[in-house]
Amino acid sequence: MTDSSDKPKDVLSFFVTVSTLPKAGMPVLFEATPKECAIVAALLEIPAIERLTADLSVKGWRGGGAKVTGTLTADVVQTDVVTLDALHQKVQEEVDLVFVPENSRLARLPQPEDGELHLDPEGDDIPETFSGDQIDLGLV
Repeated sequence: MTDSSDKPKDVLSFFVTVSTLPKAGMPVLFEATPKECAIVAALLEIPAIERLTADLSVKGWRGGGAKVTGTLTADVVQTDVVTLDALHQKVQEEVDLVFVPENSRLARLPQPEDGELHLDPEGDDIPETFSGDQIDLGLV
């Protein structure tokens, strides 16, 4: 039996209540603890994450949704597949996500009239969904 605190959804939870977001948005600054870094590293099957931070902004989006932008930064240790030496790297990833309530019409793919699905690789992603009034930024 596994410890439920080690489940991915419980590792880094940071809930934001969408209905109470200020009009100007809300900054979210986060730094993972060493224990959280170790759990995430194990989930990613890498030797270590030395530091993991998030610098995000959350704003209301289209009546009931939220837009999350910002940067995730991590100092990670990976293993060189040839020499098996530890490789220390800084990873920086931009975040630009939209969350909508699960019952929103914006959460569904539009059905084309010709029956074929047309995807634009440069187009916007389909919004993420959430239930209730909160989104968990820890899952970002």
